[in-house]
Amino acid sequence: MKSKTIMKKKLQPLTLDAIEMLLDRKMDEKLQPIKDDLLSVKEDVLSVKTDLSSVKTDLSSVKTDLSSVKNDLSSVKTDVASVKTDVSSVRSDLVAMEKRLDTKFLKLFDFLDKEVMKDRRRTARLEEVVGISNNEY
Repeated sequence: MKSKTIMKKKLQPLTLDAIEMLLDRKMDEKLQPIKDDLLSVKEDVLSVKTDLSSVKTDLSSVKTDLSSVKNDLSSVKTDVASVKTDVSSVRSDLVAMEKRLDTKFLKLFDFLDKEVMKDRRRTARLEEVVGISNNEY
């Protein structure tokens, strides 16, 4: 008899609410993996958006750094050109100084030669006046 009671329960007509609940449960069971997949895709998309935002920020920073390096290189080029001009000017100044020194040394040597010659003449004249020859002292 127990089996008849169970059978009766199984055969009882289901109400619309019961059918709706059963269908909802079955639909939830079938749709849950899809919902989970969609949630996972949403998380992945959010992660990709965050990564893209980070990459955009990094690219902006790199762009700023490159612009700064470009400006620095331009300044270095200007400085190098200025140094080249200064070196050229210093070389010209050194050549001019060397020429002036050469001229001054020549004048000094001429002067010293003349003074030595005057001194020799004076010595010779003194020797002549005093009557001493070079061999005597």
